[in-house]
Amino acid sequence: MSDVNDTLGSVGRAEMLGRTLDARIRNIRTATPGVINRYLEGDQVADVELPVRPGGEAQPVLASRPVLIMGGGDGYLVFPYSAGDTGLVVVCDTDIGAWRASGDVGPPADDGRHGLGGGVFIPGLRVAGEEVAAPAGATVLAGGDVRLGDSAATKLAMNDDIVGAINTWAAAVSVAITALGGDVTVATGQLAIDLAASKSKIKVDS
Repeated sequence: MSDVNDTLGSVGRAEMLGRTLDARIRNIRTATPGVINRYLEGDQVADVELPVRPGGEAQPVLASRPVLIMGGGDGYLVFPYSAGDTGLVVVCDTDIGAWRASGDVGPPADDGRHGLGGGVFIPGLRVAGEEVAAPAGATVLAGGDVRLGDSAATKLAMNDDIVGAINTWAAAVSVAITALGGDVTVATGQLAIDLAASKSKIKVDS
């Protein structure tokens, strides 16, 4: 009888241990999709919602999570993130708040491991079917205001200002070429010139 009780006791302890381990593992977070609820550009942080809900349970909004900024040295890429942008929340194994605040080497602010409070938002993970296709062989920078450079002296702003500048330039060239008897076609952001004598063509696209 004692052997039976010992066996039952062992089974009970093993089951309890298994349940404890399962519960602990469920609380270990590694990575999950996220959706920006609010983005604070000056602080480079976002409030992030978690659309994947294990067991159907509502997940807390992750407040002020660092947003990964691609860059190195003196170069970086900054995007105008807004509510609804999607990405991946990667969970650090320990809290990184103290390091982000100072950049100093030292212990984490708390002893928590793999908690959502250590999540970092990496933009770019998208829902299947969202169109981001580019022409074959092309590198595309798309946006309402795309800038290369960080100062007025070096900045190249590819926006409506360039289209306007091209149109102004095209109008001036049109007058000159027409005076030479050539054929000039001017469209928005585009200039095509066909010189009657040489039949050479010049085309400028914005």
